[in-house]
Amino acid sequence: MRRINYLIFGSYGWGIGYKYQNRHHLEMVLKMYDYFPLPVREALRSKDSRYLQLFDYQGKENELFDPQTHKAY
Repeated sequence: MRRINYLIFGSYGWGIGYKYQNRHHLEMVLKMYDYFPLPVREALRSKDSRYLQLFDYQGKENELFDPQTHKAY
């Protein structure tokens, strides 16, 4: 019973840590959503990474952010 006890409480602790890590990630994404460029927002909304494959974030012709509000277009 002592050996199983480690497994039970270890998996319980891992589950709690995983839950808090996911909650922190979700809160960060929701706070930063307005500041993400449009392809990143579409990838987050649809959970599809194909929007990010052709995204050129270093392109000089791309104006990604509004200079006054610093939010993405």
